[in-house]
Formats: sequence, structure tokens, C-alpha cells
Amino acid sequence: MLCAGLGLVVSVVALVFILNMTNPSDSGPAGILAVLILIYAISYSVIILTTVLFDYIYRLIAPRQQDETVAIRTKHFYHRLLAVCAVLATAPILVISLNSIGRLGFLDIVLIVAIELVAIFYVLKKL
Repeated sequence: MLCAGLGLVVSVVALVFILNMTNPSDSGPAGILAVLILIYAISYSVIILTTVLFDYIYRLIAPRQQDETVAIRTKHFYHRLLAVCAVLATAPILVISLNSIGRLGFLDIVLIVAIELVAIFYVLKKL
């Protein structure tokens, strides 16, 4: 959780620096790619922190028994959680990309949701 919080702070600081110090027309494709990667990192960190916070609150309300199988299942749960959060963090990038080319409509949002659902289903079946 500390890593996600640190990643969030570093990504926000880097994004603010890039947005204040560069011009999109001067930075070219590399600058735009850097901004999109930082937005992905911010989205990923926020989603991870939110889900870990909800899991922590849930564990306070309904504590689990501690044995060896629970520890293994908890580790597997967090691996799946990280993979699903990585898939969910792509949604803002897709929305920003479609909005930048002027093609963001209701049908596009529905397609993004469908793509995310299929990707989450695929990731959960593979892990």
C-alpha cells in the first residue's frame, strides 16, 4: 500500500511538472505518451488504494480466521486484485484517447465498458 501511495504522489508530481513545463505541440508523441503513462499510473494507484482501503474496512468488520490456507488464499486474492486493477486503469486512457479525437459518445462508453468486462473476465479466468 505504501508503494501505491508513493507511486501516486510521484506520478501526480511528474504529471503536473510535464503539464506546466511543456507544450503538447512541442513535445511530440513522446510527451503525449509520457502523459498517458502517468495518467495510467495515477489511475492504477487510486484504484489500488481504494480497493485496499475497502478490503481493510471489510476485514475490520468481518475478521477472518488465520491459518495456512487463508494466507495462501489471501495472497492469491491480492494477485488477482492487482491484475483486475491494472485492467480497470486502462479505462481512463481509452476515454481520454477517444475524447481527444472527438469520438466520445454513448456507444463508445458502452464499448469501453464491454471491453473492460471482457478483459476482467479473461484475467480472472487466467489467474
